[in-house]
Amino acid sequence: MSFNYEYPRPMVTVDILVLKIQDRALKVLLIKRKHEPYVDCWALPGGFIEMNESLPEAASRELYEETGLKNFLLLPLLQADDPQRDPRGRTISHLFGTLISKPSPEMKAGDDATLTEWFPIDNLPPLAFDHDYLVKRGVEEFKFQLFFRLSLFAFMNEKFSSREWEAYSEVLFQKKEISSLLLQKSLKLKIIQKVDENLYQRSVSGSEIFSLTFSTLVGTWLNQS
Repeated sequence: MSFNYEYPRPMVTVDILVLKIQDRALKVLLIKRKHEPYVDCWALPGGFIEMNESLPEAASRELYEETGLKNFLLLPLLQADDPQRDPRGRTISHLFGTLISKPSPEMKAGDDATLTEWFPIDNLPPLAFDHDYLVKRGVEEFKFQLFFRLSLFAFMNEKFSSREWEAYSEVLFQKKEISSLLLQKSLKLKIIQKVDENLYQRSVSGSEIFSLTFSTLVGTWLNQS
C-alpha cells in the first residue's frame, strides 16, 4: 500500500558507534565516505533505513555493508534531530553503540565507504555531519548504560579474568575504584560468579577467574532478540 502526502516528512537514518579497547585506550571505528555530501571525510558507519526494516535491523545492515562487521549487540543510545544536521534535507538519526571485546574481526570497506580505520577517542579527525557531537554524547551515554544498567557484561566473554576486567573497565570508567565497585556489586547481585581456576586453566598467574551466570546469559540473549 502506498501513500502520498502534501506536507514534507523528515528522513530517518541510523549511525553506529563501534568502540574497542586497545593498548589501554578507547578507540572508535570510522569510515571514509565515498559519496557527497562530505566525500572523503571521516564519519560513523550508517545510512538511511529501508521501508521494510526496523531501526536495529537497519543499523545491523548498514554496519555490515560499510565495514563487514556483523552479529554484534547494538544498544540504542540517542537521537540527533538538529534540522540543519544534513545538507541533503531534514534527517533524524538514531545512534546505536557496541563494544568489541574480542580480537578485532577482519573488516572490509563497502557500500558508501572507501576505508575503515580505528581512531583514539581523544584524537579524532574532522568528522562529517554532526558526528563529532554523536561520538562525544554517544560515548557518555554508552558508558552510562555499561555501568548503571550493567550492560558491560553483555560484551564480555562468558569467562574472563580479573586482569581482563580491569583492562576494560578502567579504560571505560577512568578510575580503578569504579572498576572494583562494579565487580563487587555484580558478584553480590549474582550476575557473575567466581570460577575454580583448576577447572579453567589460565596462563596468567595471580588472576581471578569469573563467569557470567545463567541469568546474565539469558538477559543478554533477550537484549539481542
